[in-house]
Amino acid sequence: MGTSSLHNAKYIHVMKSLLDMRNDAGLSQRALGKLLSKPHTYVHKSEIGQRKVDICEWTLWCAACGKNPVEEYENLQRRILKTRVRL
Repeated sequence: MGTSSLHNAKYIHVMKSLLDMRNDAGLSQRALGKLLSKPHTYVHKSEIGQRKVDICEWTLWCAACGKNPVEEYENLQRRILKTRVRL
């Protein structure tokens, strides 16, 4: 099933934040999966948008990467709100 352009235009910022946090922490997908008690495929699918990450999962991801969830959310929110989408 395809995703809507609205989903792609906005959710891409979430996917990028997940990838950036993991890379900034110097973690492989396997290492992060281990910290989250999830398989590496969970990390991969989350980063490419095959599975959506809810706010609880996103907060745990931040913590596993040594990031402050409040600061990361503020950064993410700014990026999302800057994205213009035609409906």
